[in-house]
Amino acid sequence: MATLACNHCGKQLDGRVGNCRHCGAPQSSSITFKLIALGLLAICLAASAYAIAHSRRAAFSLAANIPLAPALEGDAQMRTMAQLFVMRSLQSPATAKFAPPAEWQTTPINKSTSRMHAWVDSENAAGTTLRANFSIAIRLNEDTASLLYLQFDDDEKPMFGERPLTAEEKKL
Repeated sequence: MATLACNHCGKQLDGRVGNCRHCGAPQSSSITFKLIALGLLAICLAASAYAIAHSRRAAFSLAANIPLAPALEGDAQMRTMAQLFVMRSLQSPATAKFAPPAEWQTTPINKSTSRMHAWVDSENAAGTTLRANFSIAIRLNEDTASLLYLQFDDDEKPMFGERPLTAEEKKL
């Protein structure tokens, strides 16, 4: 068992004593302080681990492949898949209203991949409808769509991935 010296009279005490048995002076227990500090450290570590795991889960669910809509082909399929990926990143996806097809700008990267620019109106957490411009790159596989890149214009970095370049952009 740990022994401590009394803060007031200096005589040896049991480490678990609240008051000195010799002079009655209150004692601050270093063991209690250490336990409290270790408890706070454990809470901080657990919170950090949760935050890291949650951010990885969010990125995974955003980029998880989406099954293709069999009734759609070409640009309509690509646009529909882009809308579904963008909706995954919105706070209120049910309120999303996308630009009409004529306002979408599509840049083919190759025969199965395109980069698109458009806008979406949706409500934020406060219920206010905001317009956000976005750039997204989608690859159509045999039966699913894959997200390659997603960035909203007001963000410095993409929310997901890296912007794929066309053959002409690679030459520059």
